[in-house]
Amino acid sequence: MGIPRFMHKWMTQDLVYWRMTGNDGEGGFEFAAPVELKCRYEKKTEQVLTANGEEKVSRARLFTSTELQEGGYVYIGTLDDSNIPSDESPEKTEGAARILASDVIPNWNGITEIYIAYANMGSYNR
Repeated sequence: MGIPRFMHKWMTQDLVYWRMTGNDGEGGFEFAAPVELKCRYEKKTEQVLTANGEEKVSRARLFTSTELQEGGYVYIGTLDDSNIPSDESPEKTEGAARILASDVIPNWNGITEIYIAYANMGSYNR
């Protein structure tokens, strides 16, 4: 059993993800519609490097089978949760956190299968 197959068994938590699509022209950001994914959420404080080479402190890491891009937002829960307003930016969603950095774990054949996102999630929302 390789790392990816093992991790997929443990991805039992619900995650909402908003992918950042660009700038809104007014100093903010635009996001794609939120999607639900399965993940493994772990509270872990560690220093991470952003794509720009900045050092940031992350308080959580999320393992998924889908790439989560830096700058996007994540929320532990589902789209049905009352905290997620349908017409609001993820930046205004209580409990959502910005992805500070991301990484990938390839399997033994070099095929990328497990993605890790680092964020400052305060607590598990559900």
